[in-house]
Amino acid sequence: MPAKKSSALDKNRAKEAANQYAAAASQAWLVASGLATEIEALRWTTDSIPIPAPGLEQALEEATRAAMDSTSAADRIFTLLEQLLDTGTVAAVRRALSECEQRCADTQLWTRRLAQLCLGVTTFLAGNDAIALTERAAVIVLVAPFGERRTLPTDGLHTTASNYETLNIELAGILCRLIIEHDWMIELSVTSAAASDTATKVTVAFSHSGILELHSNNPTVPSQAWHDPVVVAEPVAHLIELFRRLTVDANEPFEQFAIRLTEPTLHPPR
Repeated sequence: MPAKKSSALDKNRAKEAANQYAAAASQAWLVASGLATEIEALRWTTDSIPIPAPGLEQALEEATRAAMDSTSAADRIFTLLEQLLDTGTVAAVRRALSECEQRCADTQLWTRRLAQLCLGVTTFLAGNDAIALTERAAVIVLVAPFGERRTLPTDGLHTTASNYETLNIELAGILCRLIIEHDWMIELSVTSAAASDTATKVTVAFSHSGILELHSNNPTVPSQAWHDPVVVAEPVAHLIELFRRLTVDANEPFEQFAIRLTEPTLHPPR
């Protein structure tokens, strides 16, 4: 019995969608590759040891893999559309379109994470025209070059820090993105050295009036504010010093350290 034909799929629209997703993935990968190259070059511009770039290799690898998956799925769609469009082929085309779209979105996600990392690295460099250009490019990636804007709550936190030196960079990138986006805040939790079962919570938020505010549920941690333009290295240094003071074991701090996104409010946590 011949396979049943299906007219539920518009071949031209499927081809157009596949082309758009593959092109967007390729564009995002090219931006990711450029950002990774700039990060690698900039982190070696200091006179001493290179600035850490936690997660750099993973982010570029993931962006590359996702872009390749998206473009491969697009090629598969074109091959399938040359066949008789029975129900099985239509289902295969739809699966490939879904993969093409998702992997395109994944490429863009890893590109935004590279942009965030880039800002974390440049936070600790002396400013010049080249660095300003790189920072402007990173901000543009975060603002929405690929269409609909994706914020950090949508992307989710992705941290790889294993010591204070790498946490320094990741916190700087996160705070830069917080300042760019305004409308969310982070909550950092550290186990208190005074009582191992008590967690100190610190919230950081950037208001539309241009103030970066820090509050805590720990009475020994005073509230703090940095006014626009915020020199991001300053609140980062303040947070790192705070974590060093509160952590149970200064040599292995990350067993007690946690960071998450929370509701946008400037009230101290209770």
